[in-house]
Amino acid sequence: MGAVPAFIYTLNEFKAVFDMPRVIFMAFGTQGDVHPLAAVAAGLAQAKPNCSVFFVTHTAHENLVQVLSASDVSVVFVTSPPIVSVSPSASVADFYPHQLINSTHQHVNNMDGCTGMRCRSTIEDQHRQECLTAIGRILNRERNAGDLIIMNFFALEGWHLAELYKVPCAVAAPYVIPYRSSLKKKNLYIFLLDCLLDLEASLKGK
Repeated sequence: MGAVPAFIYTLNEFKAVFDMPRVIFMAFGTQGDVHPLAAVAAGLAQAKPNCSVFFVTHTAHENLVQVLSASDVSVVFVTSPPIVSVSPSASVADFYPHQLINSTHQHVNNMDGCTGMRCRSTIEDQHRQECLTAIGRILNRERNAGDLIIMNFFALEGWHLAELYKVPCAVAAPYVIPYRSSLKKKNLYIFLLDCLLDLEASLKGK
């Protein structure tokens, strides 16, 4: 299996200190999915200078580099797009930002002409391979006490990588809902809960 082009910004040369605990954040999806975890990563790096903190995300979020590097977080990019279309007529241009098309990333260029599910499948395979390569480059030494992978709900491949490298992992969803639930929604939740309780009671009676 050949090397794949995971973009890696070696801020502080990965700190060049691999005997420090490594905390790897994996956040995929759109800005609303990625930015909250980026804030947690930055806060952890500032609070725990004895840890090497890494943030793995899409190249589409390259605007995070300046913010995260200011907090001493090393950013690792994979080329997969934040959103993968399910349209059968979608082409490579619908998946990738224009700067990656006709770039030095051969696997993107090789997708020229593919559409729909074939294109989606190729992107997903490439994404998994790049994640494997990126995490492998970070966890390339013996396991250290304190090594950890933290992922959002769109980066659950992190669980398999944690299992592979025998490090603990956790899912984090640091979202703040900026509105109060309407009375209509509250009444719907109460109705659904009553339905579930009635169903549970009826099953117990059988």
